[in-house]
Amino acid sequence: MARFLYPCPHCDHQVELQTAQAGQDIECPSCQQKLEAPKLGVMRQLPIVGGDAPKSKSGNSGLKRFLFAGGLALAVLLGASGWAIYQYGSRMIIDVNWDEAIGMMEADHENLTGSELLIEFNKMDVSRGIGEWEEQELTKNRTQGIYLRYFSFALMGGAGIGLLMILASFMVKGGR
Repeated sequence: MARFLYPCPHCDHQVELQTAQAGQDIECPSCQQKLEAPKLGVMRQLPIVGGDAPKSKSGNSGLKRFLFAGGLALAVLLGASGWAIYQYGSRMIIDVNWDEAIGMMEADHENLTGSELLIEFNKMDVSRGIGEWEEQELTKNRTQGIYLRYFSFALMGGAGIGLLMILASFMVKGGR
């Protein structure tokens, strides 16, 4: 409990007061006169015994603010961007009905002349198998979609760290 120095109005002796004595009638140890101790708000403005300044209750308020604001920023920004990238990546992943796709390719090629078929055949990379030139774009988009979804999980994990920072800000002692 803090002790404060209060000058006696009768003899100017410095009387030591504790916060529990605020507003009470006390006796000066020097002149034995009765005097009323100041209220707590006034008492806290008096000099402290030993000259120490009162300790600030907001010692960790900077840390609390940093954890809360940083956590909120991480949670909102990474969470929202992770969700948006997940949605975009999910739209890229298409389940292809290969029988239908091959049927469509065959229908497209039925109406081509011999020279047009030769041009189409030359576009094919037959070292990878027939039909790969059509399949490649679909599998590329699917692979990109899967990678984007994995990346979105990492972003949402960062948002989870932001939520942990917010919780930690409530556990830090001190501050307001």
